[in-house]
Amino acid sequence: MSSTSLLGSIPNYTYFRSATGGTREVYQDWRKERLQEFLDNLQKYFVWAYGRAVREYAEDLHAEIRRHNHDWIGLFRSTWMQETPPDPGNALAAFEDIWRTLNDQYSMILLCQRVTGSHLGSFDVESPPIPYRTLKNIQRFFILLIASIFSLGLVVMIWRGTLDALLKDGRVLSVFLPTVLLLGTFCYFPAGSAIYHAFFKWNGADISEFIGPQNFRNLLADGVLSGSFAIMGVFLIASILKLTPTIVVAVVLFHLASRTLQYWFRVAFVLPLIIPSIVGMLVWKYFYKMDGGVLNALLLRLDVIQVPVNWLGSENTVVPALLFIGFPFVSTIGVLILMAGLQAIPGSVFEAAELDGCGAVRRFWLIEMPLIMGQVKLNLVLTTIGTLQEFALPLILTRGGPNNASMLPGLWMYLNAFSYGKMGYASALGVVMFLIILGFTLVNMKVAKSHVD
Repeated sequence: MSSTSLLGSIPNYTYFRSATGGTREVYQDWRKERLQEFLDNLQKYFVWAYGRAVREYAEDLHAEIRRHNHDWIGLFRSTWMQETPPDPGNALAAFEDIWRTLNDQYSMILLCQRVTGSHLGSFDVESPPIPYRTLKNIQRFFILLIASIFSLGLVVMIWRGTLDALLKDGRVLSVFLPTVLLLGTFCYFPAGSAIYHAFFKWNGADISEFIGPQNFRNLLADGVLSGSFAIMGVFLIASILKLTPTIVVAVVLFHLASRTLQYWFRVAFVLPLIIPSIVGMLVWKYFYKMDGGVLNALLLRLDVIQVPVNWLGSENTVVPALLFIGFPFVSTIGVLILMAGLQAIPGSVFEAAELDGCGAVRRFWLIEMPLIMGQVKLNLVLTTIGTLQEFALPLILTRGGPNNASMLPGLWMYLNAFSYGKMGYASALGVVMFLIILGFTLVNMKVAKSHVD
């Protein structure tokens, strides 16, 4: 690595004395002025960064520095404002020790280089080495995999005669191709990119260093991640239990005597779908607000509590508070899916049950529940996938706090990708979550198939 010190343009004391005749004290004062100029320019750069296009990057960098508890301006001062001029090699080592503690190390160097380029010399850092042979092999593997999938699809289409039909009917092809292009661009390409970058130390922009399976090793040693999976298990169990009110409401609506009333209830269940989910989250956030929140005001008036409770700010209450959101836990989509299954049951089945003297509860367990088991399992799959992917709710209400007490894997992946600049690590976590969801879906499909058989 070829590099020069940030102090490279400041002459040593011997040269300074021969040029100016100044004493060592004068030299020290002059040198400190130059260093102070560097620090001032560095601080000015951050002021400029906050008001320009790199505002978000500067905020993330400040957050990263605070997260590591580094007073790096103080470290600069203590490192370079010494009584004797430091050796350029020692200054370089001291500087590297600072920026290596940060995740976005090469951006740190680039940042300082822009500030000091016209003041205290340059600081050139060689880009991280990439094993190009391994990188090429990975690229070839993914290209071969994608080509094989498309080739297999073409072979199947030719064998079934589908390709000829599509080519003959230009209207079908004109509808089919845009769908394939959009799916490939916005679904399959990002997924393939995540798998590819899971093996890199990547900040999502210009810094990319191949590190092999190191990201996956880091997942195993991540204490925050392991804790988030435990919290996700609690959310998953609660989400499955919350399916019960959905099933009950669907059955009750189906058996309403008035078809008009049943229709208007269905409309009432569909209407909330037009409201953005974030609106509901913000309403619940106000509901849980410590000062002036609806819940605290109600409990104080009923003398249930004596002082306001910080529902979202306490480790003991934050998870129950998040789980209670959505009460009475009736899913609109779930109700519609279950009602579609109930309506598919022949009316003769209910007539026979009525003739046999089958009551409502017995009819539900012996007739309705077995016949809508496919819809119940579909709701179970959708609920599980939604819970495993959940990140918006804790992001809006708690940002994973306090002390990671409401951190979920999806939120941890989001924060690593867009707050900490660890896009490669987040990609590895995304791959693991994809495998977990895929495994659960395959098991559920196998169970559902055996039930149908």
